[in-house]
Amino acid sequence: MVDERLKKRLEKLSELNEKGWDGYEAPPIPDLSIANTVTLLNNISFSDDVELYPTGEASIQLEYYPSKTCPSDVGAEFEIFENNVLYSSIRNGEWAIEDNPVTISDSIAILTNLHQENKTTG
Repeated sequence: MVDERLKKRLEKLSELNEKGWDGYEAPPIPDLSIANTVTLLNNISFSDDVELYPTGEASIQLEYYPSKTCPSDVGAEFEIFENNVLYSSIRNGEWAIEDNPVTISDSIAILTNLHQENKTTG
């Protein structure tokens, strides 16, 4: 379930529906990108460590950094588009960037696994 903080953030992101919302030439954030983000958030049971940002690529970036003491130690970033998701993750300070897009379902599994790993090691 999407918490109030992220619901408000999604409302703000949905207002970025005109070209040039960033003062440059950024395309609008598509409704389907927002819907995909909502689907992802509705399927995780944690959101305190999740942040949402618009990108200039017609997508939403979801960042998950559970380690408050050292945010560069573990985490993941998901760039949510209309039809797929790109993601990268960091473990022990080392970034791994995936070359192939993943689905929303894959993203949910990746995020949930990362959260579970952090709970057992963090």
